[in-house]
Amino acid sequence: MSDKALEALYPVEGEYRLIAIKLAEARQLFNTLDPAPFEMRELDADAAAWLLDAGRELHRERKLKIVLYLPAPDARIADADMRGAIRHYFHYRAMKYRQHLRHLFRIGRQSLAVGLAFLIACDFVARYLLNGPAEHLGLVRTGVSILGWVAMWKPVEIFLYEWWPIRQDERTCERLMTAPVEVRERKSGAMATPAAVSTLSSANAQP
Repeated sequence: MSDKALEALYPVEGEYRLIAIKLAEARQLFNTLDPAPFEMRELDADAAAWLLDAGRELHRERKLKIVLYLPAPDARIADADMRGAIRHYFHYRAMKYRQHLRHLFRIGRQSLAVGLAFLIACDFVARYLLNGPAEHLGLVRTGVSILGWVAMWKPVEIFLYEWWPIRQDERTCERLMTAPVEVRERKSGAMATPAAVSTLSSANAQP
């Protein structure tokens, strides 16, 4: 994304890059099926996805601020609940990413041990059990050697490619967890809120 497009979507205010969401009411931010108190409640899927995607796009920004635009009555009473809910949610998501990463590395270590053992076995078979002048044995030796290296694809994939997107998402959640959260009054008028903010569907606000 170009700097101009980034500026339009996530405006700068002082030292912060803003991630803004317009809400029709405070409960629209939350999963309405979750019976927990507001500050412990799971976020609405659309709101959580918007915040996480924004955090990914702004991974190079040093300071983020989450701004929630609400009608006046909700804006006055929801401030602390909103902050607590967002921090709790992304703390939980960061913890889940860490757990996933530990599980992935455990699978990687196990796959590496199995792959290496199988590679050594294939190399032994190719060198000593299929050692002969016949032409077809040469083809079989090559096939067995390739099979041994193919067995290494899983640990190689894990340790070269699979782990770092999970680590990035963990760090994104940690940044969102610690980002300041500000609730502002959503006023009528074209210039009341930034033009490029996420507006959650009012359907999510139904009980």
